[in-house]
Amino acid sequence: MGDVKLNREGCQSDIPSERHWKLVSFCEFDRYAVKSYCAIHNVNENLNLGDITKVDETKLEDFNMMTWGFPCQSISAAGNQEGFIDENGNKTRSGMYYEGIRILRYKKPVSYCVDANYYKGITIEQYLKKKRRQLITEHDIQDNKIRIRRLTPKECFRLQGFSDSAYNAASSVVSPTQLYRQAGNSITVDVLYYIYVELYKANPCLFDDLRLGSFFSGIGAFEAALDRFYESINRLYSNALNK
Repeated sequence: MGDVKLNREGCQSDIPSERHWKLVSFCEFDRYAVKSYCAIHNVNENLNLGDITKVDETKLEDFNMMTWGFPCQSISAAGNQEGFIDENGNKTRSGMYYEGIRILRYKKPVSYCVDANYYKGITIEQYLKKKRRQLITEHDIQDNKIRIRRLTPKECFRLQGFSDSAYNAASSVVSPTQLYRQAGNSITVDVLYYIYVELYKANPCLFDDLRLGSFFSGIGAFEAALDRFYESINRLYSNALNK
């Protein structure tokens, strides 16, 4: 946990012996991502809300933390730069952002975390030309040709911060093609982990009895980061109680 110190100031409960978080529901439209999500996080598909545009926010079970992402194609440097709304006043793919906002405004959770746009792919030139999406480990130019060695799906999962057990679970239910796509579309788990660390520094009470509502869930990077964070925080509390 680095420089994180035990802090219960402002929290109503005493130091717990062990803390856990609960998944209230997740929301993912892609059937392959759903399979990987359930395999990685060992949850039943009946927790999936499906198409977010059809989610009735007034009927959702309460949660106190909300996470969501949205398609980045319309605002990405590698995309068409259409923005959230096109010239005809219609939502673009990135305009799905507003579906998360709709739920957020109604449910008003204590905290939320939303995925913003970020670069992914290989070189800046290829981002801008929108020619390639896969990750590479090395390239060299010989006879005016670029030689590219592609990463394996497992290496892509590792680069995104997922454990090998998460990769093994996903690879047992979907094809390598889907694994590449899912890793490429994911947020990096390590980044989210350190966001949680900073949230804990600011307000440790946020992580007492945490109930998560996950939207545009993908393969659950927010959830993987929460698992890692709670492992760390439980070690911290255990050490404090044993002193």
